[in-house]
Amino acid sequence: MNARITLVESISPPIVAKRFSFADGVLKKESVANIFEGKAWSKAADDAESFAAILRQCAERSNCCLIPGSFASDDAPGKTFALVTEKALAQALKKNIGDAALAGLHEVGRERWAARLKRSISPSVWLLLDADDPEGMPEEMRRLDLCQRLSVFEALLPGI
Repeated sequence: MNARITLVESISPPIVAKRFSFADGVLKKESVANIFEGKAWSKAADDAESFAAILRQCAERSNCCLIPGSFASDDAPGKTFALVTEKALAQALKKNIGDAALAGLHEVGRERWAARLKRSISPSVWLLLDADDPEGMPEEMRRLDLCQRLSVFEALLPGI
């Protein structure tokens, strides 16, 4: 079972967050999480304490986010690799965007590169729940506070 989490330090954009604005009486939320360039590394999260330490490390920084899993062929936990767009990786490897060969980590010159592709990432045993209210969320869920939401999830994930 994969108990690793990947941390991403964003270079472009310089922050990873949500931006809020208020216009015409409406509060709007916009994600600033499309990372075009960064560096990443995986860390073992073998127990709740080590997972919490990783969450704290990430939460203390405005340019950091988590990927609950690890990249295929990342056989060196803690060793950084460049996180690039699929287009940049495809160009460097002389492949087409969408090519299955772009999955995982790759040696590009003297660096390790990866694109943030679903097919590149092995999921972790850890699960992160986001408690915000995204557009399209059913109103009956939107009205619930965190404790009430956890009660609803209990039917799906006993012991949550």
